[in-house]
Amino acid sequence: MPDLVLNELSFRRWDDFDGGFPCPDVHAARTLMGELVRTVRATSKFRSIGRALRTEAGFLQYSLSDGYSLAKWLNDPEVDRDAKTFFKNRGAMGFYVEDTLASANEASKLTEVRFGGRPGNGLCAAWLLNGISLSLRSHAVWNTTFLGVTIREITDSDAVEETEKQVPHVCRADHFGDHAGWLSETQRSMIRSGADLLARANTLFPSIEICGRALRQIEDLTGGEQYFEWVLSCLVAGNRLVSEWSGGEFPHDQLPGDATGESASVWDRKEFINQRYFNTLAEESKLFEYHMKNKSHNIRIHYLPDAARRVLMIGYVGKHLPTKQHPT
Repeated sequence: MPDLVLNELSFRRWDDFDGGFPCPDVHAARTLMGELVRTVRATSKFRSIGRALRTEAGFLQYSLSDGYSLAKWLNDPEVDRDAKTFFKNRGAMGFYVEDTLASANEASKLTEVRFGGRPGNGLCAAWLLNGISLSLRSHAVWNTTFLGVTIREITDSDAVEETEKQVPHVCRADHFGDHAGWLSETQRSMIRSGADLLARANTLFPSIEICGRALRQIEDLTGGEQYFEWVLSCLVAGNRLVSEWSGGEFPHDQLPGDATGESASVWDRKEFINQRYFNTLAEESKLFEYHMKNKSHNIRIHYLPDAARRVLMIGYVGKHLPTKQHPT
C-alpha cells in the first residue's frame, strides 16, 4: 500500500534554497497549508493509499514564512481547527522518514535521490516505499504529478551509478486523478482472498460495512472464484458511490450488475422476503432488498444504504436467493 511522503524540499524557497522561506508571509502560508490539507484529504477517494503521512522527525519545525513554522501553524487560532487536527493526526500515524531510510538504504545500497540537483529525504523514502511524494505548492516546480529524479546507487563494484526515474507526486487534490489507474491496480493486487479483503476492508472501503451472512461468505472466498474480481469491483464502486452520495434517493442504477430491488415474484411470497433479512453489525434484522447481479455466475450481492451514517451495508454475497424462477 503506497503511503504519502512529505517532500521537505518544498518547504524551502526554491530560488533561494540556502536561506529563503517558501511563503512570503503568514497569509500565503495559511493558504498553501490549506491546499496541502485538502490534498491529503483527497486520499479518501483512493483507499489503496495508506492513512499515514510519512514525515521527517522534526517536520513541525519546517519554516513556512519568516517566524512562522508548521508548529506555529498548528497553534494558529486563525486556522481551521479540524484542518490542524487532521494534519497532525496523519503525521502522527506514520514512521519517520529517517527510520525508513536507515533500514531500506542498507538493503538497497541507495545513496540518495536528487531533484534539481538537491538531495531529498522525502523523495528518497517515496522512491524506496513505492509511495507518493507530497509537496507544498510553494513554487511552480512542484505543480506536477511526476517528479523527474536522479537515483544514485552503489553497485556491486562500489561504483556510484546514476539513473533517471519518475516519482509519483501530488501537491493539489486533482493531481490524484493522474494516478488513479495505478492506485486501482495496487488496491486490487493487495487482495488475494476473502480473508485479505476482510482484513483490509476498513482501510480500503471505509464507506462499506460488511455484515450479516456476507461476513462468513466473503471469508470463505479463496480468490480463485471466477467472480472474485467482480466482487471487488462491486465493493470499489459501492464505496465510491456512497462516499459521493449527497442525499436524496440512492443511485442504485450506478452500481454494477444492473442493481435493482426484488421482483413481484419475491414480494408475493413471505418466505422469500424473509430470506432477504440480514443482521447488521448492531444486531438489527433489516431487509436487504436491493442487490447487484452477476448473471454469468448467478451471484448476487445484497446491500442496504444507510443515509444517516453514509455507509453501504453488505448483507449477502452468494448464489441467487430463492424465487419462483430460481429455487436455489
